[in-house]
Amino acid sequence: MMKRIRVALVLSLPFVFAMCSTEPDNTPNPFGGNNGVVTIPDTVDPTTMVGLHKYLFAVKCANPTCHDGSFEPDFRTAESTYQTLVYHPVTKNTPDERFDFRVRPNNHAESWLYERLITTDDVIGRMPLYAPALAEKELGWVRDWINSGAPDPNGNPSVYPNQLPQVNGFGIYDSQNQPISTRLNGQVSPLALPNNEAVTLYVLVEDDSTAFGDLQVNQGKFALDEYNFSQAVTKQATAFGTVAYGINFNTNEFTPGDTVYFRYYVRDDEDPRIVEFPSDESPWYFRIIASFVVQ
Repeated sequence: MMKRIRVALVLSLPFVFAMCSTEPDNTPNPFGGNNGVVTIPDTVDPTTMVGLHKYLFAVKCANPTCHDGSFEPDFRTAESTYQTLVYHPVTKNTPDERFDFRVRPNNHAESWLYERLITTDDVIGRMPLYAPALAEKELGWVRDWINSGAPDPNGNPSVYPNQLPQVNGFGIYDSQNQPISTRLNGQVSPLALPNNEAVTLYVLVEDDSTAFGDLQVNQGKFALDEYNFSQAVTKQATAFGTVAYGINFNTNEFTPGDTVYFRYYVRDDEDPRIVEFPSDESPWYFRIIASFVVQ
């Protein structure tokens, strides 16, 4: 496509002098032809994020009440387009939940974005809705961008966004492998544990990139101060299956009547930061729920 830019010649001198010559002037007139309009080629590569946004997403998808920021993906800018596509988990999916990401770099066939552009499933819906399907040339731009690694608007290679490990819950089981769920005063209060009982505290942990068995630290700490764990009792956790880590202890290790607060510590193999849960910044009820009193 060629851009047309109309160039106006402004004369800043009050007079223009013409010099006489007996030789014809064969110098090309830069403003000649096309009524003074100079054409400059458009150099934006349509197989880049900037090009795709300019030629496809901004003009065909970022419509009012559609992808204009009303809901994701957000196609208002090249940057918001990239952030809400690449390695972004899908919300709507196929019945067999085939797709993990809206765009999986280097694999257009496993990218939900591309599937939505070519699907013939009326339930899933081909994009853009209520508009003609993209031409094969345009689909080629999308394929080329994805299969080249889905670079960001600055041309930088996409990088998988490592997430910190997530602690999803915990529970205490007695020596008969029965859950202990009685609390002292309603749902948001410490658990009531029997004295001299061998128990296991299970912690549900997951991570987006590190295999469950490769998670590191995996320690539980027990303290009498809700906020001060500097003198806490530390116990190592052991993996049980592929979803939980367990800490074994006997309740007679703690003084009956004392409120004992628990926190768990874990990290993955890609980020040196250690996750603490619950933490000082957690909602107050998490710290209360993660506590117990030996009866």
